[in-house]
Amino acid sequence: MGASAGELSGPAARSRAYLFALLLLLSLAGFADSFATSFRYRMLTYARADFGVDISAMVSMMSWIYLASVLAFIPRMLADVVGRKTMLWTTLACLCVFQWLISFAQTPGQYVLGLSAMALFYKSDIWLIILSEEAPPSRRGLYTAMMVAVSAGGAFIMGELVSNMGDDPAAWRSIARYALFGLIAVPFIAVFVRETPHYARLKSERATAFNWSTLLKPFRPGHLKPLIYISVLKAIIAGGITATISVVEGDFLRVVHGINTQTMGTLLKLDVMAVALGWLFAGAVSDRIGRHSCLYMLAALYAGSLIAFAAGAVGSTLVLAAFVAQNFAFAGMFAILRIATVELFPTDCRATASAWSDTFVVLFAAANIRLVGWLLKAGDAGGTGLSLATIILICAAAVIVATPLFMALPETSRKVLKQE
Repeated sequence: MGASAGELSGPAARSRAYLFALLLLLSLAGFADSFATSFRYRMLTYARADFGVDISAMVSMMSWIYLASVLAFIPRMLADVVGRKTMLWTTLACLCVFQWLISFAQTPGQYVLGLSAMALFYKSDIWLIILSEEAPPSRRGLYTAMMVAVSAGGAFIMGELVSNMGDDPAAWRSIARYALFGLIAVPFIAVFVRETPHYARLKSERATAFNWSTLLKPFRPGHLKPLIYISVLKAIIAGGITATISVVEGDFLRVVHGINTQTMGTLLKLDVMAVALGWLFAGAVSDRIGRHSCLYMLAALYAGSLIAFAAGAVGSTLVLAAFVAQNFAFAGMFAILRIATVELFPTDCRATASAWSDTFVVLFAAANIRLVGWLLKAGDAGGTGLSLATIILICAAAVIVATPLFMALPETSRKVLKQE
């Protein structure tokens, strides 16, 4: 491919009506994805009680789920090979089916195995790549944020279900079965979503359907540096800090602060709204003032809210407000990192680069969660283990240390995506 490939503009190739319909269909896929993601994190404390295992053992087992997520590289990479649309509806269907199957788990091992299977298919970013290649450059962040905000309804439904599940820890099983409703979106995506002009042009100019060198394209000169920096930053923020918070916050609120199930459900719904607003804020504001400036603002809020979350008095309003604020801040930060990942790489390796980046994230997360489980276990045994509050404070310090890494990456807001 030469210069004739040019730089494609999604809106020039598709009507506004199609873009609006695409937003709705991708939001349906995101709805099921957010329901599955919320299920993975929010049901951990209830599944742990149902199976009768302590927190350190369950956290250690969760590290295997992150390790299994490495295989999610495969469907992501295939989006650069067989197409965005095909892999989108395939991963969505598999996600819904595997989440439904988890409801039949009889042991902690089966539960972890089911979550590991789910981990292959959620948060695939294929929907994000599709919309990024279709949306106008000046509004790419906002359109993406709008889609994710609507998708957050899946997690909102999860909060509503938790509010009504009562005190029976086994009620998580019935919640898992709601995943089958996500299959409704699959035929609509398969029929009505078309390949993006970026990928369609790439496919028409390919000499062969597949080349193993596709796997290594993100490591080419010019791509390697941004791949390293974005991977390290995402690994620290998502695989280190937020992965840690996600596995300990349920017990921190329920056990340390005595939050009951009904209040937890309310918090989850507030959390969903905070995440949606975080995405909308990051998308709209970073389109106007730049990805860098917006990320630094959100990082300051993230670190501050984690400190308040850990240091607040037992059962205080400050702790509950900090819980919501830290989810708002992280959602905004991760939104910018995910959008920037798509914007940094050309069409022929955009999905593969995203896959490599997230592979490093889940490997780091697996090791990190394993370490957290060991620290908690040492504390349970009367050793030198750290408390949940101390671990959260360490995460706040990590936010402050890691954020400057973003300075090494170019500003990508309003960037026209390149074909090659």
